[in-house]
Amino acid sequence: MKKFLRRIGAITGLAVVTAGAFWVGRQMASHADTSLWSLRRLIASDRRHLAGIELADGRFALQAVNVPPAEVFESVLEHVRHDYVRSYGTETSLGDGALSGMFASLNDPKTDFLKPSLGQAHTDALQGRFYGIGAVLNILQTKQKDVDYRYLTVTDVMPDSPAQKAGLQDGDRITHIDGHWIIAYSILADVNRIQDEAGKNDAAKQKELENVANKFKDGYSLSKAIELLTTGTGQTHQLTIVRPGEANPLTKTVTTALTVVPPVSYRSLGDGIGYLRILLFNQESEKAFQKALASAGSLKRLIVDLRQNPGGVEAINAPDLDGWHAAQTLIGELTGGGKAGIIEKHPNDRSPVMITASQKLPIQKITVLVDAGTANIAEFVAAALHDLAHAQIVGTHTDGDDVLQLYAPLPDGAAMEIATAHLLTATGADLSRGLTPDISLTPNQVDTDAAIQRAE
Repeated sequence: MKKFLRRIGAITGLAVVTAGAFWVGRQMASHADTSLWSLRRLIASDRRHLAGIELADGRFALQAVNVPPAEVFESVLEHVRHDYVRSYGTETSLGDGALSGMFASLNDPKTDFLKPSLGQAHTDALQGRFYGIGAVLNILQTKQKDVDYRYLTVTDVMPDSPAQKAGLQDGDRITHIDGHWIIAYSILADVNRIQDEAGKNDAAKQKELENVANKFKDGYSLSKAIELLTTGTGQTHQLTIVRPGEANPLTKTVTTALTVVPPVSYRSLGDGIGYLRILLFNQESEKAFQKALASAGSLKRLIVDLRQNPGGVEAINAPDLDGWHAAQTLIGELTGGGKAGIIEKHPNDRSPVMITASQKLPIQKITVLVDAGTANIAEFVAAALHDLAHAQIVGTHTDGDDVLQLYAPLPDGAAMEIATAHLLTATGADLSRGLTPDISLTPNQVDTDAAIQRAE
């Protein structure tokens, strides 16, 4: 049994390496005795902020006295510089690792530190330049039997992208890339399961642990999977996906490329009907829809197409990326202003989102087209037009992404994205449940021009 327990310890150590930074912070917290003691030994030489306390059994322990986290980090970094036996790369990589761990400890798939390659890719995507497979990918978090699962899920497929050409759809869950499993949960879940299995001897359990270890060793972390699928061009990947309604997994082959998505298009459908499609919310789309509406003249009716619109972000020091401002501008252009919705920064801390109308357009009726790819800020806009302009919503149930994200590019090309608020409708309805259209279409109908005809 001792040999088996030692084996579990070795496999668990492998988990920290293979499962990614998210699992490190959380699992180390639950198995912290040895790690905390090691850390105390590491910083014991720095006595400036440490006080000794004697425990009841005579042992001596160290206790920190109001130490600022930055000083603790600097102390640990200094020890790594001078005492670590192997090469550790650069201090930039150490800093990136520390930031990744800090964000991972928040246990929020909408909050992340993006290293420079991913930060640049995400900044490009927010501007309508999609490298990789040309799809918006999100991490869907679920819980089954007390195990947290995180699945890499397609939220939106951009027009004329490699993902669209390969037949990927909203809601597809990508489970493997080139045969490598995308790690969806902590290895400790398997270790604990094997430990608790009855009717197996130690040798059988050790064999099962070895298989689990190899599975995680060969797997791709979520961050690696996202990097492979959202950066670069000319790389061919075979994807295994699980699609709702399909009994068996599907295999799709994609070759990465650059997909440029014009965020706004406008045309007249005749008889005083205008058609405005918005695929992204950012500063460029704001200027484009303002120009389109200004040149449209007098309209009796307007169709606002928000299908496959993943929304946008609130941006810091990057106004060209700010979709939250663009969304509010659109609402002001199309309504008489007023309470467009509610923003919830903290539990029980809600504030109305008040919109001031710009020059009121003489539009008698607005229809909003939505589908399963209408998400986030786009859902907020659809709900606001419904409440303030009595717009009819046509299509299928929307995504249900109510999280407003704060995005900040950093000087070295990295970026951080933080879940900063929840979005609700003006009546207080929870947007995490998505929007139910006034006129429902089938998924087959909503993906075609028949949806525009129905909106007309």
